[in-house]
Amino acid sequence: MLVGNPPVTAANPSDVQLFLEPPKFSYSAIALVTASAAVTMNGDLAEIEAEVLHKLKGQAASAGANGIIEIVREFIAGNTIISGSSSALTSVIKNTNTADNKDLDLIQSRRDNLGSVSKYYLLTYRGKAIKSN
Repeated sequence: MLVGNPPVTAANPSDVQLFLEPPKFSYSAIALVTASAAVTMNGDLAEIEAEVLHKLKGQAASAGANGIIEIVREFIAGNTIISGSSSALTSVIKNTNTADNKDLDLIQSRRDNLGSVSKYYLLTYRGKAIKSN
């Protein structure tokens, strides 16, 4: 969803900041953005997370945003959704270290308990794109 008057001047994706808390400066929400990627049990979660966050920042930049707030991370595996701003999300966004595979381990244990044969899962990030006033 994009609000405002087109045409929008796109921003540079590398200039889009990810905020775990609302920024202190005045801003307007201009778009809802979502990015996803398939994850395998053998995949490199940190690499896939970086790719999805890059896509998310690209979408926000296309809308003319310079930040993203209210970021939600979800793993979807069959009928199971693991959602929230986990410590792995915090470390990925702050670039303090790479995400670990705790979420994939949880999905694997649920898959084993449910007898699911799926080896593929969906990682989704979504948030609200903002532009400083």
